Amino acid sequence: MGQRPCRRTPQEPTGEAARVARKLRPWGHSTDIWKLAKGPKIGFMTPVMRSDAKDVGEQLKAGKAVLACRPISGVCCALACMLCAHPGALAADGLSGPSVALVEENDTVVHTDRHYTQGLKITYLAPEQPEDNDGWTARTSRWLPQTGFEPETVRWGVSLGQNIYTPSDISVTTLMENDRPYAGFLYTSFFIQRRTILTEHLAQMDHWQAVVGIIGPPSLAEEAQNTVHRLRDIGQAQGWKYQLKTEPGLALQYERCWQFSTGQAHGWEAQALPYGGASLGNVGTYGAAGGQVRAGWHIPGGGGVNTIDTIVPLSGGLPTDGSGHCFGFYFFGGVEGRAVGYNTFLDGSLLQESHHVTKYPLVGDLKFGGAFTFKHVDLLYTQTLRTKEFIGQQSTDSFGSLALRVNW
Repeated sequence: MGQRPCRRTPQEPTGEAARVARKLRPWGHSTDIWKLAKGPKIGFMTPVMRSDAKDVGEQLKAGKAVLACRPISGVCCALACMLCAHPGALAADGLSGPSVALVEENDTVVHTDRHYTQGLKITYLAPEQPEDNDGWTARTSRWLPQTGFEPETVRWGVSLGQNIYTPSDISVTTLMENDRPYAGFLYTSFFIQRRTILTEHLAQMDHWQAVVGIIGPPSLAEEAQNTVHRLRDIGQAQGWKYQLKTEPGLALQYERCWQFSTGQAHGWEAQALPYGGASLGNVGTYGAAGGQVRAGWHIPGGGGVNTIDTIVPLSGGLPTDGSGHCFGFYFFGGVEGRAVGYNTFLDGSLLQESHHVTKYPLVGDLKFGGAFTFKHVDLLYTQTLRTKEFIGQQSTDSFGSLALRVNW
């Protein structure tokens, strides 16, 4: 005689029960068992759970697990009930751990040395936390506008980077008045990310960021470029004496990203990630909108693959519930358009007279590439094609982006 099946009920959860049932489920993860979290207590429900929201909340607060499912085999139900009997064993399910990402961008891959010619950025992402905890990250998040949704997880991060810009011919020793100015930007950024699960196949992330840096000789752009050129036996850039003068570089930035997932079938999955955002500051005042599609095997969660100058950095971190995979890969493609109001690297210094060019108000990017993901290390490559940014620019630009991400 088989194990007695769990109680069967016909209806799906609604209201607060459905909202709690979606709590902390990983992006794009599709499963027949819904995992619930409230503080350190964990329970399980299937989509046919029968219990009103009040009962669910009370039982979770009391540390009790709730299970109601379709009649299934005795072994499966016994296993589910055994898991429910130990609510503390799977705390913080669905949260992502910390990660560090190093991104190197250069136009050498297309045999040019001009315009946006080099970028280097390292980013640390702290572990995710439930938004309703009492940590400083969650308290800071509550001061930010909710912008139409209730966040379920929150994390902070910090980046350190350097960007280098030059005119099209770095061998010229005189000022090239019809080309963009030499410029360097050394900066740090601090950000807070918040995400929530809207439906079984739709998640949403908000990203708030403050960028603080220095433009001009203190950015060390001249030293960085010419040192690398000496090591590679490449001609030195001759016009750095005409670079933008010293001044601070500041920006406040916001972006919202959605992730639509088909759900996994034997590990295979496709996702669409539209987004929109804005930046306010002398290093960039613009509105941006775009999207990315990716398809592959065992695609990790997060906001997709981004380059250095996109608002959202590379996201990462192992799922704390142990659901990560030892190997995966995917390919992606995307577009982004920007309506630019001010860009100090084209418009010139904000606080003093300087060389500048007349920018185009609309700029577009086409991005494509691939990624290989392992348990603790991911390797990603992106190729970006960019439309002309200023009047007098002879051709479009392109650069490659190589990223190494370590997750734990």
